[in-house]
Amino acid sequence: MIQTALQPEIVKELLHVIATLDDRALAEFEVGFEQIRLGRSVKGDKAAINIVARHRLPAHQEARVQELLFKNREGTLTGDEESELDQWMHVMDEALASTAEELILLAQHHQLNSN
Repeated sequence: MIQTALQPEIVKELLHVIATLDDRALAEFEVGFEQIRLGRSVKGDKAAINIVARHRLPAHQEARVQELLFKNREGTLTGDEESELDQWMHVMDEALASTAEELILLAQHHQLNSN
């Protein structure tokens, strides 16, 4: 852990560096930062947390999806980007279904062990 006295300087430097990122790198940073923040704040069943984490997209892929979703909202997607977004939605739907199945099995396991 960084010494408390150094943190304000480091934060200032980090903000300076972050301000220089291009849009794609900034989106990837935002996704990665959100994953760190959520990882620190989540308290609960470690097995459930691991299941969810296993099915998450890597930060750079999640950033790409966010970029495509933004362009979709703005109405500026190209045809190729629309196809790419459709593919990502399919991948994420499959990951969500797998996550749900594993969490249901885990809940059933917990219920059996608590009886």
